Amino acid sequence: MTASGTLDSVPESRANRRRVLFWAAVLVGLALRVTLVATSIGTNDVVWKILWARLVRESGIAHAYALRWELNHPPLSLLIFHWTDLTAAWIGMHYTDLLRLIQVAADMLTTAMLVAIARIRPVSPDPAILFLLAPAAIAISGFHCNTDSTMVAFFMVAVFLLLRDRGFAAGIAFVAAVGIKIIPLFLFPFVFLLRPRLRVRFTAAVAAGLAAMFVPVVAIGGTAVLRNVFGYSGFAGKWGFPALLLTVESWVARPRTTMLFRSALWYANNGKYFIAAAVLGLAWFAWRRGADLLASVSTVLLVVLTLAPGFGIQYLLWPLPLLPWALGRKMLLVTWSTISGYVLMTYTIWSRGFPWWYADSIAPSPGKPLVTSVGLIVWLVIGAAAVAASVRLLRKKNGPALQPALERPLH
Repeated sequence: MTASGTLDSVPESRANRRRVLFWAAVLVGLALRVTLVATSIGTNDVVWKILWARLVRESGIAHAYALRWELNHPPLSLLIFHWTDLTAAWIGMHYTDLLRLIQVAADMLTTAMLVAIARIRPVSPDPAILFLLAPAAIAISGFHCNTDSTMVAFFMVAVFLLLRDRGFAAGIAFVAAVGIKIIPLFLFPFVFLLRPRLRVRFTAAVAAGLAAMFVPVVAIGGTAVLRNVFGYSGFAGKWGFPALLLTVESWVARPRTTMLFRSALWYANNGKYFIAAAVLGLAWFAWRRGADLLASVSTVLLVVLTLAPGFGIQYLLWPLPLLPWALGRKMLLVTWSTISGYVLMTYTIWSRGFPWWYADSIAPSPGKPLVTSVGLIVWLVIGAAAVAASVRLLRKKNGPALQPALERPLH
């Protein structure tokens, strides 16, 4: 064999190893997710998803919002619950099991998008493998029983389509993500990172899609739709600034007796405005610096988690897919490991041990205080990651990320 032949075989050998590793990760990640669906019920969210499906079945999507103020899912999410409920009855399967299998399928779509995006914007370590094998992603899609995995999959499709210069299609995918949960709206200010023509097409699709989704439902169901969806703040007191204030109060005084409690309550009701201000400020600086779109998405979601007044354990999934583009290797691995470890610990405590069957976050449990106390450490890690990602984002000017992908080879 010639010297050149030997050299040529090195990259081919590495590519073969990467392919084997990737498909092994697909098999392991998929098997673990499906096993969780098959051997467990899920968390308290199972009860809520059954209730939402029943409300839609009996009253219709538009009228369901007026019946329960806790119903905070946008209309597309309720439509998915309804179709899943009907399909499960037709095929003789438990509705919430089928709903969780849909989340597993959404994880596979996210993986496919990560593979496609990495061909356009290579990064290390491999983002698809990191996501497939992330214990947090596995547990949230296969066990929890909520739709965060579907939301993440849709906005990953939107990001990929933007990189492929498909503005209108990307806008529709973005609206689909917002139709599952409204969190992606915090990403919209970064539309100014797009080229003018791409920005116009994307914005037009988003405006048309949001109008098509919300206007008919609001016209029938009234303001309860907007109040429930856009006024919901999540469960406060177990994460972030409210949890910190309440923890400090418990050290120095009786609970709910000091200014610390009143401050925590105030932030629980108004923290979303701080998030909006922080995101708008970050978007302005990112636009001035010509920052990177991929890094921007994960950075924004880290900022949202840091400033969130309310919290659900499944929220920790949001920034995971695009973390490799937002953080350096060390901070990436610390954040990835911290999130995954915390999710596993929380589900194990709520389930009163392993293997998990039903994770009850409401019932008293000896280990339950750890969920809040360790959660404060996780919150600090995510806050540090948000700062590191923001600094990285604003220091590093954008390369070819927002140029039409068709102008670049996909190898």
